[in-house]
Amino acid sequence: MIRLLNQKDVCQLACVHQRCFDDAWSSTVFLDYFVRPEWNGVFGYGYFSTLDLPYSGGFSINGEQLIGFIMGRTVFESNDLFTFAVLPDYQQKGIGRALLDHYLKGLEVNCLLEVSIQNEKAIHLYSSVGFNVITLKKGYYSTVHSLQSDAYVMKRSV
Repeated sequence: MIRLLNQKDVCQLACVHQRCFDDAWSSTVFLDYFVRPEWNGVFGYGYFSTLDLPYSGGFSINGEQLIGFIMGRTVFESNDLFTFAVLPDYQQKGIGRALLDHYLKGLEVNCLLEVSIQNEKAIHLYSSVGFNVITLKKGYYSTVHSLQSDAYVMKRSV
């Protein structure tokens, strides 16, 4: 089930983010996106399962376990896709595609995102729905080991 995310989801968002990224965001960061006025325009969708799933490092609230999510912000004439994650055990099963399609469905503005040049699966997914590389950001991502990774900036025009 895909549904709009809200502030009740912040703990699950942080948990999934931690399983997917070295530089994971805390639940406080996610909460700020939902409640602070300066982040007006932030929205996202989560893919939730109410089935009895094998343990995936997450947890369930009211019988819903977050499997993946996508979040961004629309301001004026542009949308910035902030973050997008699917638990590792559930990747390559169409969940990411479903979330991305749902996110883009009602978007009537150009969409921008950054993606690690090493994340070939994500680059392929974004390209398949009309995103194109427009530039390169050197050293955009930092890892736990203080290594830096370049990122492509990709754009999808309406």
